Amino acid sequence: KYFNFASDQPGTNFEITEAVITDEMPVNTCDTKPTAQTAFSMNDQSVFAWVRYRNIEGGEKSYEFRWYNPGGRPDGEPAQINAGTYQNDVSTGCVWAGISTDTLRLYEPGRWRVECYYDGQSYWSGEFTFEYATALEVKELLLSADPPGEDCEKPAASDAFDENDTDIFAWVNH
Repeated sequence: KYFNFASDQPGTNFEITEAVITDEMPVNTCDTKPTAQTAFSMNDQSVFAWVRYRNIEGGEKSYEFRWYNPGGRPDGEPAQINAGTYQNDVSTGCVWAGISTDTLRLYEPGRWRVECYYDGQSYWSGEFTFEYATALEVKELLLSADPPGEDCEKPAASDAFDENDTDIFAWVNH
């Protein structure tokens, strides 16, 4: 879905010469490197990994971008893989892939890693943070005429109050 290739020169030994993570949709030419960014939120529509390479070998070659969520999945697999093939006589160019913030939000907020593979071998990895507000899970709630103790110790619960109670405290365990 977010996988494109563009190149313009021949060569021999493959290498990645530049790489960035960005919220800018890359253009179909490799003349302009997107602006690097390391922190993203739900205000961003997608996160892109962009790499410039040179000296791609002839023949059909494969590319993959593997996106790993904070803490990893239980099965060790990436949260998303963008894969494609490249077959051209031109050997220098750029490639990019994206992941939507809707997909990122399916996992815990925190530090993500993206890896770029060429023909099954890892050539680059980068990290970024994705943060969003998470819902507060209330485990216990009580009302009390007594304030919480030191270190927010649980006060005695009350369910009846009168005019002599000058303050009512809500204590939440979350």
